[in-house]
Amino acid sequence: MQVDGSIRGVTVVDQPVWGEIGVGSRLDALDALPDSVASAWVLAEPQDEVLCWSRLLPLLGDRSVFTWTTRLLEASAEPEEEDGTNSSSLRRVTRRPSLRSFPSRPYLESRLDRHDDVVNVVDDLYERVRPLLRRSSGFAIGIASAEKPVGEWSTVTKVLESHFVLASESANSPQMEGFRRRLVSLYVEVALELGFMPVLPLDRNVRSGFVIFCDRSDLPDVLDSVAQPEGALSGRPGSDAIKQLIEAGGGLGYR
Repeated sequence: MQVDGSIRGVTVVDQPVWGEIGVGSRLDALDALPDSVASAWVLAEPQDEVLCWSRLLPLLGDRSVFTWTTRLLEASAEPEEEDGTNSSSLRRVTRRPSLRSFPSRPYLESRLDRHDDVVNVVDDLYERVRPLLRRSSGFAIGIASAEKPVGEWSTVTKVLESHFVLASESANSPQMEGFRRRLVSLYVEVALELGFMPVLPLDRNVRSGFVIFCDRSDLPDVLDSVAQPEGALSGRPGSDAIKQLIEAGGGLGYR
């Protein structure tokens, strides 16, 4: 899909409102969010995915990239949780509440990291996030002040840990899909409330890239960073670009 206004394979779309009247109501990965939540879409052809992530570098400045992943562990693991107050990484192991699926793996391991060293090197940033882009649950990417302790990021991602448990423990159904959408929406709202900007990758079916969620008051700062030099598509052209993406089968890479 080619969208007018793209430069070097990258298109940035400005969406100041995410509610039911906006494009958010057309996506099946999360429920509608309050009108105080805005978003910036950074889109590229699949072969230009690294160019998308390079757009995050000017936004970082005194901010860091935070990542979270979780997986099921075998019985040899022991429950543990690090403090995470003064560290840039944290590992948490908890016993799963149910063993209806994968009973030989009764523990859930979460790994959380604050990446302070990717401000000027896009290859380093892309190498950190690329393994996460192949997942559909059990991962998160966020941006926040470099002074934020990774323990606060742990609080945010516990919402998505519940999403992962539902996805791995329960049979899929329209009701369960609805519960998971609500959890993704809750994660976005909790992240913003605690000072993180969540970054949700696209599913790469049509375009690669990601969506940055932020408070409406922060959107100009985000766009000044990620939409240079060509600027962002706004208003009707921006909405049409996202609707075109969705109608072609694209969407957010979280299920």
